[in-house]
Amino acid sequence: MVFVDDDANGQVIAPKPGATTQVSGQAGSPISYTEVDALQGVPNGYQYVSMTAPAVFDSNDSVDQIITVHVSHHMTTTQITTERTIEYIGAGGDTPDPVVQTITWTVTKDDVTGDTTYNTTVPGYPDVPSPVVDGYYPDIDIVPALRPAPDEVPQSSTVTVTYEPGEVVHVVYIDAESGQVVTPAVGAQTVISGPSGSPVTFTEANARAGVPTIAGYEFDSWDPVTTFDNDPTVDQTITVHLTHHLTITEITTTRTIDYTGAGDDTPADVIQTITWTVTKDDVTGDKTYTPQTPGYPEATPEDVDGYHPDTDIIPSLPVTETDTLPQSSTLTVTYIPNTTVPGDQKVTVVYFDDETGQPIPSTPDGLTEVVGRPGTPITVTPDDIVPGIPDGYEYESIDVPATFDSDDSTDQTITVHLIHQKVITELTTTRTITCSGAGTSTDIVQTVTWTVTTDSVTGATTYTTTDTGYPEVTCPAVPGYTPNPGTVPVLPVPSSTPDKPISTTVVVTYDKITIAVKTGGTVQHDNALTLTGLASALLIGGLAIARRWSRSN
Repeated sequence: MVFVDDDANGQVIAPKPGATTQVSGQAGSPISYTEVDALQGVPNGYQYVSMTAPAVFDSNDSVDQIITVHVSHHMTTTQITTERTIEYIGAGGDTPDPVVQTITWTVTKDDVTGDTTYNTTVPGYPDVPSPVVDGYYPDIDIVPALRPAPDEVPQSSTVTVTYEPGEVVHVVYIDAESGQVVTPAVGAQTVISGPSGSPVTFTEANARAGVPTIAGYEFDSWDPVTTFDNDPTVDQTITVHLTHHLTITEITTTRTIDYTGAGDDTPADVIQTITWTVTKDDVTGDKTYTPQTPGYPEATPEDVDGYHPDTDIIPSLPVTETDTLPQSSTLTVTYIPNTTVPGDQKVTVVYFDDETGQPIPSTPDGLTEVVGRPGTPITVTPDDIVPGIPDGYEYESIDVPATFDSDDSTDQTITVHLIHQKVITELTTTRTITCSGAGTSTDIVQTVTWTVTTDSVTGATTYTTTDTGYPEVTCPAVPGYTPNPGTVPVLPVPSSTPDKPISTTVVVTYDKITIAVKTGGTVQHDNALTLTGLASALLIGGLAIARRWSRSN
């Protein structure tokens, strides 16, 4: 019997002491060596794999037969956990809490050689940006990622980040069109700290990386700060100006002049088109529709023998830029058989838009003419007119001649005066003043109520209000902090505007109050100092209080 180590390229190893190493028997008889016998010979640290054995004894006395037992190394698997602790020091009560990162390792030990390997399913400890602490800067901006070496025994470790007093620069993103502060993209750098006089390592590339393109903004310009100043009482600001991205598309509307009433002689419909440029503000979602032509042109109905149209001219329909989706429309011209009795007089009914000063076509069911004998009364009432009033209009008045005249050369006219229906709704806008930065955040919400008047014919909308605007607001006082700005000024609003009002947000940040105490010609900055000497000046928020005193030993 030969035991071979499959993990050592088939190297022959000694079986366990006392194991059967050979068997004998008559030629042709079965060899009675089983897997159970082989297992008894597997040495410590190994495990049985397989066995190759002849079935019977041969008759060759010169060469012994061989039974080969294959074994492999047994592996013992356990787990360990290592940690990387990132501790922060130097910022007093504002010092960040430690960050503890962990990695779980699978430990595999070869029970034959004693070799041990350590494996993990994670790439290592990830990098950790040092938290921003106002008035301080860390000696390590980002603790780098760490991948422990695979051939080393994993060890826990500690990294210390030290904060030093310094200056602070805030990065603020502003909507250049509304003047409002915009929340930057996730992960954008918004605070930079460093020692006075050192370069501010914030570039235009950093500014562009913070543009919230998902919200529809794009980079316009920025106001850089190149060097940290030496004024710890006021933070510096880098302003990134953003504009609204505009998406340009096109749509087409039509005005169909539908002719009817003359049977097979009825003229074909006329379709007029207008192409509109659609400009969408990707921030607000507002759309503006700008016509590429001034409107639908005037049209004249064709002459049809034996018929006359209910209108002699289809007037032009001007269009202008609008924020309401333009709609296609259909105008019906009806041909009426010429059945007037000789001597009768015809009175044409004209529907007139008093707000544009233009005649308009009636509905297909509208009254377009009346016929009667000269000198007889013309009995047309508002009720006769209502079926002919187009959608979006409402009846205002009617001018009706008293009687039919006797002038065959000129038809009389009944003028129906119409005005545009107005849809009245309400809209409320807000100015939200967020006071934050002193450990709490308070929202002050102001409102303005608008009356929204929409013209049902043109789609034009006007916004009016009796409010004069948003009043001045002072954020609540917080001990130890100064609001910036201290007062949010009045924001007036127009009493009437065609532009849709929008809500706004103002952010008021509380800044810590720094106390400067002058003793012996030296200015010290601290929260609590013992004042000595002949004179000391305590400066708090710009108010100087001078006191003199003496102290005896």
